[in-house]
Amino acid sequence: MLTISKLKRWSISYYLDTAQSAQRATTNFQRSSGGLGEYYSERETRTPTWLCAGDSHAAARLVGLSDAQRAGGEADAAAVGRWLDDGVAPGGARGRALGAAGVHGYDLTFAAPKSVSVVRALKVDDVIAKGIADAHTTALAEAMQYLAAHAGYTRVHNPITERKDLVRLPGLVAVAYQHETSRCGDPHLHTHVIVPNRQARSDGVLVSIDGTSLYHEAKAAGVIYQATLRRELHRSLGFEWAPVDPHTGMAELGGVDRASITAWSRRSSQLREWTARHLRVQDAPLSAAQLAAAQKATRPTKPEELAWGELLARWRADARGLRLDRAAARAPFDRARLAAAAEQIAKAAFTRADLIEIIGAQLPVDSERSPREEVEAADKVGIRLTAPRATHEREGHERFALDRILAEEMTVMDLADTRDDRTLLWVKDEDTAGLSTDQKAAVEAIGHSPWLVQPLSAPAGAGKTTSLRALRDAAHHRNDGRVVVLAPTGRAVDVAVREGAGDEGYTIAKPCTTCTTTP
Repeated sequence: MLTISKLKRWSISYYLDTAQSAQRATTNFQRSSGGLGEYYSERETRTPTWLCAGDSHAAARLVGLSDAQRAGGEADAAAVGRWLDDGVAPGGARGRALGAAGVHGYDLTFAAPKSVSVVRALKVDDVIAKGIADAHTTALAEAMQYLAAHAGYTRVHNPITERKDLVRLPGLVAVAYQHETSRCGDPHLHTHVIVPNRQARSDGVLVSIDGTSLYHEAKAAGVIYQATLRRELHRSLGFEWAPVDPHTGMAELGGVDRASITAWSRRSSQLREWTARHLRVQDAPLSAAQLAAAQKATRPTKPEELAWGELLARWRADARGLRLDRAAARAPFDRARLAAAAEQIAKAAFTRADLIEIIGAQLPVDSERSPREEVEAADKVGIRLTAPRATHEREGHERFALDRILAEEMTVMDLADTRDDRTLLWVKDEDTAGLSTDQKAAVEAIGHSPWLVQPLSAPAGAGKTTSLRALRDAAHHRNDGRVVVLAPTGRAVDVAVREGAGDEGYTIAKPCTTCTTTP
């Protein structure tokens, strides 16, 4: 998955200090372990490296990187510090001064599933370890290419329109800090991609990134990372996968016992336990604010300063071990499941990134094209509802729908000219007690009408839900019936039922299978 956070002045110090501590620990481990230290030092991955996406040659040249650096060479700590803290690129170019409270950069954190991290740490097999490391690197590069293409913008004032136009940057230049542990010291393969907020425009001027575009595309990029990781590990090592989590786009390795994953997830367990004691959580994933609160309250010192060889030795001696379950569920590709997943999108009209998040998570691991290439055609799956965006509008401005959603809406529209006297409802004064004059009139008009479709339109706060509650009560009193709420999205259904507009609710896609017609 991918998380994103803003960096202030001096924030880069944590990453620089962690990398230097790991390098010192590796040197000490080599001295104390002799040949074993040299063996493990080949696998020390926490040296920071440059990462270029988009037109990497142009982007690297404009900020002053050499060809070796552009290709993933080691990033100099002093150069990184100057760029993040002072806005000075490695080649000496300087953009507009960063304010005291300004955003100096972004931390894009790409994390592998826990089962992948545990297999890499505990399976004493060079082929598997290298295969996982290579797949992680490839997936990371693919996700960054997507971000460079769809979020690599700056905003420039247009004196004619008096608006700020979005201008695409040649590419994004970042620094990758690979880390190996969770806060509790368990295996946790993840990379912090640090993107300075002074990137080169095509004319060489250093400018800020459009943060709104970056945040809008972040989840889609995370889904591409996960899909690419699954594909690469399937192709290189034959790994199979459990079903994909629809909220994160992440899947665990098929065949890894769930108890092993839980045992090596002490940080996740710690967050859940703190949340259960201190927060009131509904039946839904933790919100970003709740997760941040739990992380801050329970954050221990991270043991990232240990040498990679020492970490491996500790993990492989740990009694928790790694248990495999050959009967664990795999998730074969199912095209019907892919279509069903797209229909679960929680919006009647959605952005391209929304669709990518849904479809990207369901891509097969054995496709010929990469997941990024597959999802770049996502707008061909959706039906465009808006005109192509103007120069001042972001990619998230464009809206799409699915043909099945539009067909469902047309079915509802066709009902507008249909009447049935069985829909007449005798509304009494007791049903409308407490309503305003306008609310009472609306409820009575709807109840006394034989038409199957009755529009109710009013400004926010006018009492539409209150009026619908009165209609529900009238239906209970007269017909001892149940009131079913239908809405385009699951979220709208949940709100309507929670506020008493109906007894139960469904999305518009389900009435044909959940409601029966009395002859």
